[in-house]
Amino acid sequence: MTYHCAAITGASSGIGRAIALKMAQENVSVALLARRIDKLEKLAEEIKALNPQVKVFPFQGDVQDKTSIERFLMESEKSLGELDIFFNNAGISFKEPFPS
Repeated sequence: MTYHCAAITGASSGIGRAIALKMAQENVSVALLARRIDKLEKLAEEIKALNPQVKVFPFQGDVQDKTSIERFLMESEKSLGELDIFFNNAGISFKEPFPS
């Protein structure tokens, strides 16, 4: 099966960033979601330098905001086409002790 487009949350650093770069190496266009647009734009530039044939869609958003996720997915498909892969890499932190 050939994949053409992937959406990645938490894409600005760590595992999400690594997945985005690997997808681009494999000729998969990527939609990138994170809270820091500056990091996303830098990653988008790296991806385009790595593989100018893929499309990149950076989107500033937060996985804790349902509306943000909905907009990300809708705008990603408008920009890139139908999404084949969704990597839900971003996490949500809680500032409470973990129950034991």
